[in-house]
Amino acid sequence: MTTVGKYKAAIFDCDGTLVDSESIWMTMIQEVLLQHHLEPHPEFVEEFRGITSTKAAQKIALHTGKSTDEVKDALDVEYSARLRSGSVPMANASTFLHALHGAVPIAVASNGRREDVEALLSTTGLIGFIDVIVTIEDVTQGKPAPDLFELACK
Repeated sequence: MTTVGKYKAAIFDCDGTLVDSESIWMTMIQEVLLQHHLEPHPEFVEEFRGITSTKAAQKIALHTGKSTDEVKDALDVEYSARLRSGSVPMANASTFLHALHGAVPIAVASNGRREDVEALLSTTGLIGFIDVIVTIEDVTQGKPAPDLFELACK
């Protein structure tokens, strides 16, 4: 395996970098808020961008009286179902990964659940370019802590 310029490897996030899953998440959050009779004000909805389902469940549970675990389980099931039916790669992700593939190891480091990340990469045809997948399930702390990236580097 050769290097690309001075780089010896590449690490990518999945959601919003390789796969357009963020729009699916944000649409789902708006709908979930409405289902729980919470007003989906843009400022409030924006607080859900880029956070884990656990943190999202905690925010929703605060306003609904439901347990965090109950809300999290429902979010995970719904999000996983939506990902499998509507995910598309980000513009030029496939072309870029194809150019790097075989030249440097490629890793994905995601705050997502392994099941979802692997499904996203498979559904969009990107998984064949990826050498290593590290998810929230593999580390003690997700992003912004460096744990995901440190493990991916190993």
